[in-house]
Amino acid sequence: MIFFTSCPPVCLTTTNEVLPAYHQIKLQKDECKIEKGKYAIYYDLSDGMKFAYQDNTLKDYLSDITNRINGSWNVYGLVTGQVEPISERGSELYAKVNREPYTDIKAPIEESMKDVIRKRMPSLIVSDLEEYQTINGKTEIQHRSAYAKNYFSQWLKMGGQIYFFVMDYKEPVNQKSKTSAMKDKHLFFVAFDNAEGEVRKFVEKAIEIRPKSYRTFNLSNKTYSLSTSYANATQGGNYHDSNGMDIISAVNEKIGEKDYFINDFENNWEFYPCFVSWNDMLKYAKDMQNPEVPKTDQYEHFLSKLFITFEDEDAFKIDNLDITVTNIQEDFEKYKNYATAMKCLDEKDENGSVSPEYKSVQGTKVLDMFKVSMNETKEKGKYEICVDFSDNFNGQNAKVNEGDMLKLDITIGNVQKGNIQNMENNFVWNDVDDKNEAIFQSVLNTLDDTNISPKGKLVYTYYVRAY
Repeated sequence: MIFFTSCPPVCLTTTNEVLPAYHQIKLQKDECKIEKGKYAIYYDLSDGMKFAYQDNTLKDYLSDITNRINGSWNVYGLVTGQVEPISERGSELYAKVNREPYTDIKAPIEESMKDVIRKRMPSLIVSDLEEYQTINGKTEIQHRSAYAKNYFSQWLKMGGQIYFFVMDYKEPVNQKSKTSAMKDKHLFFVAFDNAEGEVRKFVEKAIEIRPKSYRTFNLSNKTYSLSTSYANATQGGNYHDSNGMDIISAVNEKIGEKDYFINDFENNWEFYPCFVSWNDMLKYAKDMQNPEVPKTDQYEHFLSKLFITFEDEDAFKIDNLDITVTNIQEDFEKYKNYATAMKCLDEKDENGSVSPEYKSVQGTKVLDMFKVSMNETKEKGKYEICVDFSDNFNGQNAKVNEGDMLKLDITIGNVQKGNIQNMENNFVWNDVDDKNEAIFQSVLNTLDDTNISPKGKLVYTYYVRAY
């Protein structure tokens, strides 16, 4: 049992003190299980790889990367049915990888991916990604089996990304014949990477002095960045006239005893305490849209100047954003009381320990109050995120009282797969009597995984309160 007593003023908790912690416990953040500070590289040592590793262009890439491998990297070789540790480093490692011949070796590509998932280390797999399967005593290449799908999905669910460097080379149809016809193949440097892209950057840095003779593909469900163009650290994306004043929502932008604006861009959220009613706010907004108002003072959006830039759309193309508005007043007050008890409760239970509790209360969904849009800018791939009053909002909402804390979650809306033709160009190649589509199908199946799709993923949160 908790015995509440009146707290001295110094113990009282303010909204600004409590909100950062409240946001963190509510944040549906993917737990990144990827190891930090350790890396792994897996070399395909099958017999056909000598043609890739000795290609005039690819051998330079291989040498540049291999010679940069240091003590923070675990090194493995892929030989028949096994993933074997390699102790050599530097020029000795390159010599080992590039020696010939590796006779009748079929590298266990799937086993290497299992090892990556098991160790959870950012890793680089160097291979043609041809996986063999033995059925009824006959060993054949898997041309259509999406053998890599589960490993791709698992890595993305850990919070990582998978970056492909794709390079072309030629291999004899009959490797034992010196007069054999040649067939087109791909060599892949596959970076099972962390969110920071350390392995990708490692490869790019290693080969930056070489001509770019490769293509790339980013298998990721978060390929965007956020930025703002706020006037300064104490102002946000709310309305400001030409004098820097907010005469629409009267957001308090001065640090003090009252609630004031918070910009926690690092954790993708902000707090806007508006010292004017919703009804008056809507009226002032309409007044400032009058054509007679100077253009520099005209009202355009309730919240704006937050930008989303799509760095690539290899895997997914995002069509739009959604907004979910929730009245969290009851839940937030419960948490605030809990935080106050934790901070200044001086009464103890019979066991001599303080035991405040916080039990979350589900918020109330609020409809027809706000809408969100994604507006093009002059920069390719960069859009401004704008929050406006809904066309159906008349200044009042039955589920919102003055002073209630509202949570506005901006989420990913509709998404589509990226350019399928681009995927085919990177992940399909002709074999002797068939097309090899195993990696192509693995990528497609990963994109079809509803747990991987970015649809519904949280982008940014605004907390708004009108007094």
